[in-house]
Amino acid sequence: MRIAIVTGIYPPDIGGPATHAADLRAELTERGHRVTVVTLWDGAVVSIRPDLVRFPRGERVPLRMARIAGWIWRNAPRFDVIYATGLHTEAVLGARLAGRPSIVRIVGDPVWERGVRLGLTEEGYEGFESQGRPRDIRLRALAFLRDRSLRASSVVVAPSASLETSIERWLDGPADVSIVRNGVRTFTREPRKKASAGSLKVVFVGRLIALKRVENLLEAVSLTEGASIQIIGSGPLRGALEDEAGRLGLPHDRAAFLGDLDHEQVLSAIRSADVLALASDIEGLPHVLIEALAAGTPVISPAVGGVAEVVQDQVSGLLLADASVPTLVAAITRLRDDPGLQSRLSTGAAEAGEGWSFSRTADAVEAAAGKATRGKPRVVFLGKTITPRSGEAKARYAAIVRHLDPVVVGVGRIGVWAVGRTRVVSFPDLRPGPVGGALFYPLAPLAAVMRSLRRGGSAIVCQSPYEGAGAIALSRLVPRTWRPAVVIEVHGDWRTATRLYGSDARGALAPFADRIAAWAVRRADAVRAINGWTSGLARDAGFDGPIDVYTAFGDIDLYLETEPIAATTKPKVLFVGVLEPYKSVDVLLEAWRSVVERVPGARLSIVGEGSHRERLVRQAELAGLGDSVRFLGSVTRERVRELLDDAALLVLPSRSEGMGRVILEAFARARPVVASAVGGIPELVRDGINGALVSPEDPAELAKALVAMLADPETAAAMGRAGREQVEGRDRSRDFEEGIARLAAWAATRS
Repeated sequence: MRIAIVTGIYPPDIGGPATHAADLRAELTERGHRVTVVTLWDGAVVSIRPDLVRFPRGERVPLRMARIAGWIWRNAPRFDVIYATGLHTEAVLGARLAGRPSIVRIVGDPVWERGVRLGLTEEGYEGFESQGRPRDIRLRALAFLRDRSLRASSVVVAPSASLETSIERWLDGPADVSIVRNGVRTFTREPRKKASAGSLKVVFVGRLIALKRVENLLEAVSLTEGASIQIIGSGPLRGALEDEAGRLGLPHDRAAFLGDLDHEQVLSAIRSADVLALASDIEGLPHVLIEALAAGTPVISPAVGGVAEVVQDQVSGLLLADASVPTLVAAITRLRDDPGLQSRLSTGAAEAGEGWSFSRTADAVEAAAGKATRGKPRVVFLGKTITPRSGEAKARYAAIVRHLDPVVVGVGRIGVWAVGRTRVVSFPDLRPGPVGGALFYPLAPLAAVMRSLRRGGSAIVCQSPYEGAGAIALSRLVPRTWRPAVVIEVHGDWRTATRLYGSDARGALAPFADRIAAWAVRRADAVRAINGWTSGLARDAGFDGPIDVYTAFGDIDLYLETEPIAATTKPKVLFVGVLEPYKSVDVLLEAWRSVVERVPGARLSIVGEGSHRERLVRQAELAGLGDSVRFLGSVTRERVRELLDDAALLVLPSRSEGMGRVILEAFARARPVVASAVGGIPELVRDGINGALVSPEDPAELAKALVAMLADPETAAAMGRAGREQVEGRDRSRDFEEGIARLAAWAATRS
């Protein structure tokens, strides 16, 4: 491959990013790749060589950024991929303008680091990260550029899982971060002299900036007799730190400032030291730490960032609770006075270092480059209820972004925004419903088609045939080479939207809506169905193309994470669902009159909201059900779990149902289910095994099943346990992601 490595520092500069870039260039070149480095230097002019391009570091930042981005744009045809370990905005902008893939490597928060360096914040790393949006307008601008670069890149990589978490926090959602661990190319070690008590030679390597807290190391050394420190590196605080050493009474032989050394000199200093010490507020995964382990030199460091992912406490180093002076003094004193511990940690460091070969790093970079050049299929998800804002929706899109380049067109907070690396176009959810529908159904498909225009193909995944009708009609206006494929998802019987949902007036639209939906299903390029029943609906409508039966996303971990509470013997029944006609709560209330007559103390809790709530409340009052029925409204998922634990069973008497996720939630809490045998319910509820199936719209049969279940708590509990075993035996998140992977593979064939 032809790869451009973009980095802010490069040898003779020192620092982890410089070493990483140089080692990566050497390793990739040895593997046959053609590598060009684009970087900064202290010269006054642009230096261009065939494989090394340097821009003046001292130029005004806006001009420098424009010149670097422009050079990458003009020269991008020479490269297959741009790999940016620094200068991210310039690299991504140039790559995007040229239509080339880019990789952004994050090793820390550049906004906080720049803020500290420029004196724009005095917050420590954790405090800065926890405050959310920066208050200073200049820091906000930096955060904007950081986040835009991450979202616009083809692939994001980081050296540690802790940084992956930070990136997803910055982007407020899933980011599909690939972990590319640091590594070292040289493992030559000098024989280590036998450690002796009474002295300890400490080395620090890094930039002399505030976040490194070198002043704490100096004070700790000054308070520890027999300890000395070599400080390798330069930075804006060097003069102040030298003054601090003088103030602490540290002579040169106890605190030597060696400045910038070449890489071999740094390695030699690390090999000859007794311990490498860090006192940083935050670290991604410091390269010098890996080099210390490879050299067999143990490490003292607070357990920040990726440090704890590399150093094993008491084995290859000492992990500290913090970097305060007393904590550092205690660690240095302990090593000074215990030669045996020094020896054991040195051996442990050497063994740990063997696992950090740079070939593994290069393998991961090659994989990331392959992922970037292959790209992900662009898929636009179109539907009224799929805007990824809730925690559960974010979990769903974490799986999606691993396989697709997703855009969501839905309803919610109006505007164009992003969640993680998912772009969102959101229309307002206007009331009354017909007004919102009149806006959404013409305009949202248009937005989806516009967002999907892409030479080489893309796809629009429609939440129902109604969104699909608009997407299909509009896509026919697009030239074939740019035309997106249209996939229709079938979650249930689409005919219920006009007959069994919302106001009675919707029924007047039913004949027209049925024809439109069937037309859309027949003309879709593919169908995704959540079970065999919904697959059959598509075939019945005349669709003869490919149907993928996939597992709908259902995050029931909240219900599975704890052992269920033993089922109550009290006659408590729970309903959870929207209060719309298709859920048949009116039939349930009619049946409940018989239940309370035959089961003393029976109680029904109804959870949910909907357009028919007031009508159902009046029905319960007219039937004289009194306090045997409670309407609880909308509640949290945690509260649903509590209510399931407090109930003997769940009831779901629907007239139509695609799947009924609440059934899975009830099974997860070991509660049996009494449900109507409609739609996809019989694929989940097995009559007499984990619940009971009844005919829809038959209050007498429903009442009989409820009474029988409540009268036999032991059998009901056994059915609940069977339900728990059923959901424990499947990993629905994995199954959902496999469906997304199949969608991605299919979409890729359309290009």
